Amino acid sequence: MDVSSIEMAKACTQFSRLISKIYDDAIHISYSVVSLDTQEIYTLSTDYDWHLSYWDQGLNTTVGKRMSPGISSWRDKDEEYHHLLSKYRIPDKVDYTWLCSQRAEIVSLACRRQLTSQESHQLAVLRPYLAYHAHKLWLKHQVATLPYQSTAALSNTQNTHMNEQDHFRFGDIVLTAKEMSTIRLLLSFHSPKEIAWEHHCSESAERKRIETIKRKLRCTGNRATFFKLLQKHGILDACLNVYTTSL
Repeated sequence: MDVSSIEMAKACTQFSRLISKIYDDAIHISYSVVSLDTQEIYTLSTDYDWHLSYWDQGLNTTVGKRMSPGISSWRDKDEEYHHLLSKYRIPDKVDYTWLCSQRAEIVSLACRRQLTSQESHQLAVLRPYLAYHAHKLWLKHQVATLPYQSTAALSNTQNTHMNEQDHFRFGDIVLTAKEMSTIRLLLSFHSPKEIAWEHHCSESAERKRIETIKRKLRCTGNRATFFKLLQKHGILDACLNVYTTSL
């Protein structure tokens, strides 16, 4: 092994020790940051062999396909992903992707059984913790980055996933771009009337949109319950630019 490979192996081993017991049935957990500014990928996994297999097969050229915000299963991806799951006998692998400006963060969990919707949503809560420890290990071991070589044009990736995303999926919950905008404004303490001004619609139309969001979340409680459900499903994390680890 060359020096960079040795340092990556050490970083993966230490990463595993830190987070290996978070999920009892986890096969591995990976955390990656895709920088669209520098076209680099920072990545770390609790399983170094998996890390080598994934990147040695050149799947960094298709990582753009994993940059749709929210929760997604590898069972819904291309054949090359299915082949890797079969090779490692992985029953289920789920990504949680978080987008912020010129970067994407991907938390990926491979499990010995199919994950429940609630367990998948917990990946959003786990993201800040993984980001903190991964960043420390990248610096400590001076881990080399990988090139971001998505087959999709960079500008298309930015527009599709960040600026013109029509729908956002969080497990079985699907929110429109306008509903996500409403949530962001509610989290910024805007009133329904103020949000209606922002959206150029009537206050009654905006209140109806808020009720639709609450119905999708199955929220029958007060404002505090509403925010707890947003957090539970990973929507809160997707809406607020918080806990971001700078590289």
